[in-house]
Amino acid sequence: AKANIDSGSLQASGSYGMDSGALQASGSWSGLDPARLTPDMDGQLWQGETSGSINVEGNAKTQVWQAQASATADAAQLGGVPVSALQAEGSLNADGLLLASASGNVAGGSFFANGGKSARTIAGHLELAGVQLAALAAPFNVSADGVGQLAADVRGTPEEPQISLALAAQDGKLMAQPFTLAKAELTVDGKKRVEIKRAWLGDVDKGHSAQGSVDFGGAEPMLAVTLRTQGVRLEPVA
Repeated sequence: AKANIDSGSLQASGSYGMDSGALQASGSWSGLDPARLTPDMDGQLWQGETSGSINVEGNAKTQVWQAQASATADAAQLGGVPVSALQAEGSLNADGLLLASASGNVAGGSFFANGGKSARTIAGHLELAGVQLAALAAPFNVSADGVGQLAADVRGTPEEPQISLALAAQDGKLMAQPFTLAKAELTVDGKKRVEIKRAWLGDVDKGHSAQGSVDFGGAEPMLAVTLRTQGVRLEPVA
């Protein structure tokens, strides 16, 4: 079967054994924008045409099956941030196990991500390299400039994820504050606590540091952060 949908096209074929329950289906698409096809997507998360393919094999009677898919996008927007040369692939089975990987160009740099999710566990990794801070900060209405890197890992369960982040940037500005070096290491514990292991903003030997935590487990957030200034001259205020 073949159909033209919006500005793209879709092809599909398959077979099913009435006695055995065996099924096989494959499909491909070109030039389709998911935001235009899905009413729940308003374009805030994704905008851009994609192409790809999907293959499903299994048995309807035994409820054992697996699907594999891959997709590409030449140019798109993800959460308001431009991405290009996107390549992604993933697989899904009847137990809910999703394995996926993606790579591409974003905000003047590159990214790579992979991970997996089941009903009980999650695991994933994300890397950003050489990205322009201005493009990443724009969707949040934050003024920033410079080039940065990020590495993130997530482990645990969907209800209690454990996330670790490492960020670094060079020769830029953050909310009009110039810096030679900015770096931070954070952990997020089960959606309830953010720990700032270390953070630095300034030059190599002078600037501002922060260490502490923010706890969201109670009725109101609890902030316990220590800020230090090192080697910065304080000018008199007239």
